[in-house]
Amino acid sequence: MVMDVVTDAELGVVRKRAQTAAEGKLLSREATMLRAVAHPGVVQLLDVEGGEPPDGLVLRRVGGGDLATLGDQCAEVVAGLGAALATTVADLHDLGVSHKAIEAAHVLLDENGRPVLCSFGRAERARSAAEAEVQRRDDVRALARLLLECLPAGGPSRAIRTLRLAAGPARNTRCRDARWLARQLVTSVPGACLPDRAGVASDDNPTEGVAGGESTDARRTRNVDRLARRGVRQVAAVTLLLCLLGTGAGVMLSSSSGASSGSQSSPHSPPSLGLAGSSSPVESGSPAPCPAVDQGCGPVPIPGGLLTAPTGRYQLGAPSDVIVVGRWECTSIALPAVLRPSTGQVWTFDAWPTALQPQIGDLAARVPAAWSLRVRPQRSGCDLLEVERRDLPAVTIDPVRT
Repeated sequence: MVMDVVTDAELGVVRKRAQTAAEGKLLSREATMLRAVAHPGVVQLLDVEGGEPPDGLVLRRVGGGDLATLGDQCAEVVAGLGAALATTVADLHDLGVSHKAIEAAHVLLDENGRPVLCSFGRAERARSAAEAEVQRRDDVRALARLLLECLPAGGPSRAIRTLRLAAGPARNTRCRDARWLARQLVTSVPGACLPDRAGVASDDNPTEGVAGGESTDARRTRNVDRLARRGVRQVAAVTLLLCLLGTGAGVMLSSSSGASSGSQSSPHSPPSLGLAGSSSPVESGSPAPCPAVDQGCGPVPIPGGLLTAPTGRYQLGAPSDVIVVGRWECTSIALPAVLRPSTGQVWTFDAWPTALQPQIGDLAARVPAAWSLRVRPQRSGCDLLEVERRDLPAVTIDPVRT
């Protein structure tokens, strides 16, 4: 089925229009799924036109082409793209959403080479744990097969074995989920990276180099370090917290330009924090009890839905979210942690966002009956996170170990 898709480069939008009743149903499902997730690795829904089913969708344009038009790439780029995609897919799975149509044409690339999933018309929420397992496994298989097709001949043997294992029949599904795949890719290909901006098709800058003057080597190092850290920490959290009812998707911490994308999130979608002011990391003093950098060790007030921190002002995705700031990375920079009481999900961040780079929170725990958070400073300067529960003892989380 080929839908009518029109790109308006001047406005920076893409319009998908239904021409048949079947296409209208696909657009309706896509709109529902895109409303339920807010993620920099997923195309952004801007508007729905018409009734139900809708006549069309208005999506934010992703201007770097798609994976089918990227051309041949080295194993490092394939592994980096695969790890980024697998992390996005894992976050969707944590929300209970399966894409069900992972293929090269549905993986867009932004102007900086970051992959963005689109075409959610066949995406589904599972109705049972067994169905969810099958759907997640199908997504991982499809992604692994796609990456095998992209991998150049003579690629790293360990990466090939990993992808063949993930693409094959399920025998031990516990170790072959999307987050496992992300971790395996960045560890089996040490130079994993995203494609250089100069190598990504763009109507605006077809030959321009890496943004901000950053060197290719520096960008590759930053990408692989970021992917590896998130992959290892989140997979460890999955293993550790199975007894706490499973996992959820990461919180999105983004700049003011994308803050509104998560403002209508459902109780099951990740909260969005948007930068509403200037940002600069704040250094703390000595690790005394509740130093100034930890903002009193209790929840930060959010009048009017705005979090005011030393690093700037942030718009919350859900008014009921509980926010504290602490030194989860064992540095003198305080970073937010978020609790959503309705689900018991707790996320921490390892960086503040910039105007160009949103941040995804790492899931630290899912704690039933959780209602508030507190920071527990340590002499080492590595803060612990205390989750307060109604009529039950508090649960202490070490974000460094999770």
